[in-house]
Amino acid sequence: MLKKILINTTLFLTLLYVGLIVSMPREGLWFKMEEFLYTQKTIIDGETISNTPYSLVIENANLVYENMSALTFKEGEIVALLFYNQINLTDLRTGADFSQFKNLSLDSLQIEHSVIKPTKLMLRGAGEIGEFKGRVDVIEKTIDILLYPSDKFKKMRAVMGYFKKHENGGYVYNGKF
Repeated sequence: MLKKILINTTLFLTLLYVGLIVSMPREGLWFKMEEFLYTQKTIIDGETISNTPYSLVIENANLVYENMSALTFKEGEIVALLFYNQINLTDLRTGADFSQFKNLSLDSLQIEHSVIKPTKLMLRGAGEIGEFKGRVDVIEKTIDILLYPSDKFKKMRAVMGYFKKHENGGYVYNGKF
């Protein structure tokens, strides 16, 4: 009898969890995020949005910060699973107004968030700059990045000046925002 109650309870909780994920108003949350970003002088422009059962797909978006084209990306996917959330962006390029970065691109950027560490975001990416992983603490407003730069990025002395050589061969950036 107890075994049957546990199985039914587990099944009910699993179905409830899946139902919450599938019925989540992802597009509404996207538009709320755009409203918040607008108050921070940031606009996401020109995107195409499509909903899947467990994620929101954004294509061909342009991020504009204080009327300057900062970043474009070909495709982004927001996977919201309540306890674990992930944003995957592909084919990122610096915007036209950020020419000092010489049109650098990232093949991929992954941002992860978990309720286990609710104030931290984990970053991972790769592209023309090399490979990196990092952590952002939104309460302390700190960012820590471990970068394994490409030869092209190493030649950009103005940007590499912010990074310090790390003992394992990479470069580390510790900063505040």
